[in-house]
Amino acid sequence: TSRGLMLWLAMLPCALVASGVSNVFSLLVTQLGVAYVMLGIDEIGIQIEQPFDVLPLYGMATVLTRDVQEAFAADVPLTP
Repeated sequence: TSRGLMLWLAMLPCALVASGVSNVFSLLVTQLGVAYVMLGIDEIGIQIEQPFDVLPLYGMATVLTRDVQEAFAADVPLTP
């Protein structure tokens, strides 16, 4: 969907010019505003699809693995 969004955003200035927007400043402001909103929505969708890529789980799993290995290596019995 990101490729389609990029294609749509690339073609948006052509559609804006065809619809009658002739001022370069208003064309630029409209393009930037629409791109900001649409790319933000796309980024929110990506984060909702893959929430664990954003969370720092790798570091936490490394620390937990090291703690478990140290606990098994020690001669002290584990308490329940």
